[in-house]
Amino acid sequence: MSSTVLVARPDSAGDVLLAGPAVCAVGAHADRVVLLAGPRGRAAAELLPGVDRVIEWRAPWIDADPPPVTGEHVARLMDALPDAGEAVVLLTVASAAGFEPADGGALVAGNTGPAHLAGVTAAQVVKAVRELIP
Repeated sequence: MSSTVLVARPDSAGDVLLAGPAVCAVGAHADRVVLLAGPRGRAAAELLPGVDRVIEWRAPWIDADPPPVTGEHVARLMDALPDAGEAVVLLTVASAAGFEPADGGALVAGNTGPAHLAGVTAAQVVKAVRELIP
């Protein structure tokens, strides 16, 4: 059975590049990797080896001047995700003020219906991938 994993790291270019080893770890266990990146990290996401597709979405919890969270804004993300993966790995930092990985993961995974959702820091991703995809 083929597996596609959606990795979400909608931050700036540097954060996306630093997530490279985690993305590679996911790619070592998945047939296909889709990376959800923000507009400031898209170019970096396209440089990462093993990424088969990049979806760009401006996450309101990332920007200093976030767009309003409207149904239309969220619908754009949901429209891009139906075939994005059987599993979702949300990469974040442990110090994200007021943000829990599960909050963003619930939004990101809302319409995809993945079999697995892991909200993790980059340091935890290898363990999470081994549990998600044998």
